[in-house]
Amino acid sequence: MVIKNNTSAQLVLGQLNKNNNKLSKELKKISTGTKITSAEDGASEYAVSERMRVQIRGLDQDVQNTQTGKSMLRVAEGGIQNIIEELRGLKELALNSANDHNSDLDRATLQKEFEQRCADIDDIVSSTNYNGKQLLDGTYARSHVIVNATEVEDLSSAGTIGASSSGTYTITANGCYQLQAGFTGNIRIASGVSEVELVGAGSTLSNVYINSNSSGLKLILKDYDVNNNSLDASSIQFAGSGNQLILKGENTIRSTGADPRPADSAIINMADGLTISSGDDESASLIIEHAGLNGAAIGIGRGQSTTGDLNIQNGNIIINSRGRDHLIGAAIGAGAWGTIGNINISGGTILIDQNPTSGRRVYWRNGAGIGSGAGGTVGNINISRAEISIMNGEGAAIGSGHAWGTTYVSKTGDISVDNSILTLRSGLGAGIGSGYAERDGSHQSIVGNITVDSTILTATVGSRVEKIGRGRNGTVGNVTVNPGVPKLNDYTDWQPLVFQVGTKANQAINCYIEDLGLKSLGIDKTMITTRDKAVQALAEVDGAIDYALDQITYVGSYISRLDYTAANLTTASENVTASESTIRDADMAKEMTEYTKSNILTQSAQSMLAQANQNSSSVLSLLQ
Repeated sequence: MVIKNNTSAQLVLGQLNKNNNKLSKELKKISTGTKITSAEDGASEYAVSERMRVQIRGLDQDVQNTQTGKSMLRVAEGGIQNIIEELRGLKELALNSANDHNSDLDRATLQKEFEQRCADIDDIVSSTNYNGKQLLDGTYARSHVIVNATEVEDLSSAGTIGASSSGTYTITANGCYQLQAGFTGNIRIASGVSEVELVGAGSTLSNVYINSNSSGLKLILKDYDVNNNSLDASSIQFAGSGNQLILKGENTIRSTGADPRPADSAIINMADGLTISSGDDESASLIIEHAGLNGAAIGIGRGQSTTGDLNIQNGNIIINSRGRDHLIGAAIGAGAWGTIGNINISGGTILIDQNPTSGRRVYWRNGAGIGSGAGGTVGNINISRAEISIMNGEGAAIGSGHAWGTTYVSKTGDISVDNSILTLRSGLGAGIGSGYAERDGSHQSIVGNITVDSTILTATVGSRVEKIGRGRNGTVGNVTVNPGVPKLNDYTDWQPLVFQVGTKANQAINCYIEDLGLKSLGIDKTMITTRDKAVQALAEVDGAIDYALDQITYVGSYISRLDYTAANLTTASENVTASESTIRDADMAKEMTEYTKSNILTQSAQSMLAQANQNSSSVLSLLQ
């Protein structure tokens, strides 16, 4: 017997400690209801379970986000419903005013109520908010932005130009002039006049020529339609620099005289600088039909020279030939043997000779579609965010004209095209580049460097001709093409309503609500003070109702989408919770069995430890 080391007691003590530890773990599992209470119970299972718990909490918050989002959108929906109700009232007033039982005084009274209801709409827009966030003022709109769009204010009425004014009518004051059927002759714009709007007669006028003596003129054409026979006068002649031609509605200028010779004058003569735009109306258009040109359709006439730039900004321009053999001026740019500054095109649609009277004959165009005429000179050509289709012949579709005649050089500077869609067809001239040069060596069609970025080009050209580069025997500088998807229009996302509906950063729903103000509804200037204005107001209010209904439909679809999203998130949360439970939750019956076992073993170990200690004390009996 030994007393220094009680081996049996030590063995029993070790087992007792193990039993106590296991009993403690079983107590923890039973008290928490989980079989994994810390990483030591199962490192991998614990990590998976914790990730699932994070996901569950995220899903539950996403469900709450969708509920908040629906509440926010219902506020917007309610505001739009109130606006629609006001619009119904506006239509009733317009219908009332359109009825001729009303006197002028009655209509004035109706106009006052009309204006108050319009003011109510603005009040609804300004007061519809959620937690201080304005919902209907366009803050969360995805707005289509017209490239280079500028608002064009309506000019006040300044008179009519009718048949009795035929001959020469001189405009001496700014304002809007209504053309009437039967007028023919010259419209002269006196020096010092800065803004003139000409509204078409509702029918085609014959031989009407506009001549400006005022530099820096802003000329607005609205539904202007003329058919001119003279080949010696421009249909529109500007003067000086800084001029603007602004298009409203559909405008048509025909220069189709019976004289078989081409016109030396430009149809629209830019003088020393012109900018053509459609203001804020991207649907506005200008159609030019001609019977053959030595001058440009838009630019300068044959042999004329200017250092001014020609700028075209948005809108739709269509230029068609009626099938003359020799078209030696450019469609847009310089006339034959003429010189202009740069041509800058930004936005809009341009179609040149896509539907000529004789498609065969356009093959003989010596001038470029856009650029220099035969023997002409143009500075640089810059094209951005435009859709252009051109059918051309010996001049380039875009670039320099045919080197032809006694002036042996047709020249264009650098050409830059970006974010555009081009459909070009040419015979001996390039799609983008130089025109055709005669073989004798003295004729040259020259273009500087060409850069094409993010542009879709579809080009059909003749033999020994490049789609981008040289026309037959032509000369170009360096050609750089950078592929990419063109971006024709800007879409500005004014901080859309973002509802986070997923556990990842990119799992969100963007909601857009357009501006519901009077201007966006198109009724900011609507009047019902006369029967004609009331009839027009009916169409404008109908358009506003359609616009508002379109917006409330979008809002309703967003709410429906959030409903489905909330249901899906709830289901996902339930499934992840069930999966996490499988990993972490304890089987209480099993754990109680383990607890009972550990408890009995612990008590047994305690009893055996006492017995082992008593064995050592029996040594004392030997010492008595």
